[in-house]
Amino acid sequence: MNGKPTALITGASSGIGAQLAQVFARHGYDLVLIARSGAQLNHLAEILATEHQAAVKILIHDLSHPNAPEVITAQLQQTGIDVNILVNNAGFGSYGLFAETDAGVEWQMMQVNMVALTQLTKLLLPGMIQRGSGKILNVASTAAFQPGPWMAVYYATKAYVLSFSEALATELRGTGVTLTVLCPGPTASAFQARAQMGQSKILQDRELMSAATVAEFGYRALFAGRVIAIPGWQNRFLAWGVRWLPRRWACALVAQMQAPHIEPEVG
Repeated sequence: MNGKPTALITGASSGIGAQLAQVFARHGYDLVLIARSGAQLNHLAEILATEHQAAVKILIHDLSHPNAPEVITAQLQQTGIDVNILVNNAGFGSYGLFAETDAGVEWQMMQVNMVALTQLTKLLLPGMIQRGSGKILNVASTAAFQPGPWMAVYYATKAYVLSFSEALATELRGTGVTLTVLCPGPTASAFQARAQMGQSKILQDRELMSAATVAEFGYRALFAGRVIAIPGWQNRFLAWGVRWLPRRWACALVAQMQAPHIEPEVG
């Protein structure tokens, strides 16, 4: 690397992850980028090197594999890279009735959204504490604030990320390490296509925030030391407002928003 501080970003090939890579490179960071797609990462690395003179190390890993975090950590140790900022961005969703969705996909989702995030934090955090400095950015979602019919497992994984992050942020007080959990609402990215959300009413009724806007907001919140960061006043209103509703009402509201949008028949 170039001697600059280093940010490691998972799920960096597109969407919020790729935009976060742009933001960190622009602010003088070298990068370790992790994703399943080598071609997309290589293209992004070329852009970051040209536009921002950032040194970029690419690691191709599928975080649904249980041993991926340990392999990543070993690779970092072999190359002598200390991670100053860990960005746990990788994640995906699956849309549909739980009784009908693919169990294998949901197992992979839990592995990526929760287990890999926890393992990478577990493995890289001690070094940060030992050095007395570091930052962690966990990407959750406004889905973390209530149950989510039609995306039951996804919403549950993001609730885990929020709870884990809030608890860990408290534990880290006084260590020199801070943790921020970024909770965006619906964002323009490849997420919706992978989750097969094309029929969801929520995509018909709301304007999606850009991934670049979410990434910039997350970066500023991280360096402001905020624990929970929700971009957009509408997202903040919904996330905090739902806490005043009875849980069954909140669940029913999300069910109505998430249910398939069915076009009326003509003729």
